[in-house]
Amino acid sequence: MYKQISQKILYISMFVFLYILIPVQYIFAEGEAETEAASTAVYLENPLSGNINSLPELIKSLLNIVLIIGTPLVALAIIFAGFMLVAAQGNPEKLQKARQALLWAVVGGAVLLGSYVLAQAIGGTVEQLTN
Repeated sequence: MYKQISQKILYISMFVFLYILIPVQYIFAEGEAETEAASTAVYLENPLSGNINSLPELIKSLLNIVLIIGTPLVALAIIFAGFMLVAAQGNPEKLQKARQALLWAVVGGAVLLGSYVLAQAIGGTVEQLTN
């Protein structure tokens, strides 16, 4: 028992040393050398695509990604809930679980649709106020 615990401690210590402490040394080693490049100005480029230059555009892009991923997931959840209803075969417990799954799938779809509608409404209002 004691041998197993000491082996686990040894493995955890090796993991911490190899995967956490050694890479940290390499990260901090970069700042030690003084070069001419260190004194020049550094300009950061926008890592996002060229059409995202403000917070509203970022939120709109993130919302579009969520919609692209979330819409098929909601459809699959509704199909799965329907499969659960058919597979329940009259069993009250399984029917209750299937109804709950269907309810939450529809709630998820409503939240997804509501977030899109709310974002469009707020964006339209802000755009009208700024013009």
